[in-house]
Amino acid sequence: MAAQTLGFCATLVGIALGRFAYPPLIPEMIQAGWLTPAEAAQAGAANLVGYCLGAILTLVAPRSERHSLIPTALVFVVISFLACAIPLGLWWMNAWRFVCGMAGAWLMVRGVSAALTAVSPLERARVSGVTFTGIGLGTLLTAGVATALPWIGPTTAWLLMAGLAGLAAMIGLRGWIVMQAERPTEVGASHGVTPRGWWLVAPVLVIGAYAFEAVGIVPHGVFWVDFLVRERGMSQGFAAVQWWIVGFGSLIGPTVIVRMAGRVGVPMMLQACYAATALAVVVPVVTGHPVTLTLSSLVIGALVPGAVSMTSAALAEIAGAAAHARWWAGATVAFAIGQANGAAIMAGWYGRIEQYVPLFVAGAVAAGIAWILALVAQQVPRRLS
Repeated sequence: MAAQTLGFCATLVGIALGRFAYPPLIPEMIQAGWLTPAEAAQAGAANLVGYCLGAILTLVAPRSERHSLIPTALVFVVISFLACAIPLGLWWMNAWRFVCGMAGAWLMVRGVSAALTAVSPLERARVSGVTFTGIGLGTLLTAGVATALPWIGPTTAWLLMAGLAGLAAMIGLRGWIVMQAERPTEVGASHGVTPRGWWLVAPVLVIGAYAFEAVGIVPHGVFWVDFLVRERGMSQGFAAVQWWIVGFGSLIGPTVIVRMAGRVGVPMMLQACYAATALAVVVPVVTGHPVTLTLSSLVIGALVPGAVSMTSAALAEIAGAAAHARWWAGATVAFAIGQANGAAIMAGWYGRIEQYVPLFVAGAVAAGIAWILALVAQQVPRRLS
């Protein structure tokens, strides 16, 4: 129980709130004069750059149960929300969004890893499912705040986010403390032999696909709400509802996708996730119909945590349980690098052209490349066996 509580709160605080709470606030912050559109995009990119650096640091930082990154990260996310409630300009916002992103990566790598390695292999599927639903619930909570934005303003919205993050952080911290009391060392952590030679091709391709998928979801993850309001002419209310739909998709996505993978297999489901991402990202470019925009929100919402779970499962099938933790850490870093670079490039691109459509096209192309790499990865073990 403590392990799944920690995992759930880690993804809720670090990913759903730490990263996905920002996009719904962009239009109101622009309207309030806090940031220009280009500056708002830069702040979104700063969060992803922080996530990238944080993921890299988790690979080199020593593991210590007495001085764990997990409680530190939970506190940092809460503090960052409180700081962002104060409108002190671009560099202030960039700095705290960077800190929030770095702490989110710590929670994604160390928090999720601690939860999954604390339980037996038979329990990991259940705990993994609960862990990644934290993304969905957190996104729904941010959608609730976004719906009230026209009446409460950005300052109150940031403070409400801080309150939600603080509550989840306390619950997660309690789960972490209980885990430390129950076990002095990590259960299930293994140190298998790292594979050599051509066998490495398949997991490397899976990780490469995961990195391109990270680029593919940047347009929705950073620019979606502002795109709907200012380029598709939708109301703020419609855009807020779309964020509710993204959250609902994130909530049901892991369960639905895991069940489908049980029928068609993990490799096939991983390819389906990437192909569906490409389609969902490009659809808003060719049509602005409310129904298609809503379907795009739902599919992307489901695929964000779904692709995470499928990538983790694919690496487990290829590398085995012994080497999974090492490959998963590498995949997290690759995802962070892909998304940070993608967001930085797209933010700079938007600053020059001030149009979102080319960014969505680029995202669809990146997701298409991810699908091709996943397809090749499925064939490599057969051809090299």
